[in-house]
Amino acid sequence: MSLPTSMYYTTKEVAAMEGVTPGYLLEQVSQGKFIPPAHYGKPNRWLKSSIDNYYAELNAQASRLSA
Repeated sequence: MSLPTSMYYTTKEVAAMEGVTPGYLLEQVSQGKFIPPAHYGKPNRWLKSSIDNYYAELNAQASRLSA
């Protein structure tokens, strides 16, 4: 079964957004320090909406703290 790529980010894409290596990202997931992928496998996939919401919440927190 193939997943529609327009709905998902790959491990490599999410790692690039975070500025880390894919291996480090997966380590953070295993330690509960980053949101887990929606689909485990080769490759892991994160829902774009989940990642977009994650960054939107971080931006909102940053705005509240800087106000």
